[in-house]
Amino acid sequence: MSKIVFLTLLCLPVIGLAQPYQLMVQAGHKGVVRTVTLSKDGRLLLTGSRDGTIKIWEARTRKLLRTYNIQQGGIKKVDFSVDGKYILIGTDRLLQLLDTNTGKTIHSFEVNVFLEAARI
Repeated sequence: MSKIVFLTLLCLPVIGLAQPYQLMVQAGHKGVVRTVTLSKDGRLLLTGSRDGTIKIWEARTRKLLRTYNIQQGGIKKVDFSVDGKYILIGTDRLLQLLDTNTGKTIHSFEVNVFLEAARI
């Protein structure tokens, strides 16, 4: 019995080295995430939340790249344009087209209908 315990204790450092550990701290949304979409090339992930923010993440590493605050209420739908240069955001009353790199609003559209799906 003591030989089994000794061998087990001897192997623990090797087992620990075989499985690398990563500490990842996610700076996520403060509200419920209502919509998630992946860029067409699969590199970026876009999330929209009830807290009025959208976040762009690197899909492979899950690293937060950018956060944009949208003041027109909770986000209902987000999507990337086919070329990835723009983001379409749908809230309760507004559709917004943003530049992906700067977050600058290119155009806003007021809507008076329930927004279920928006696509560029």
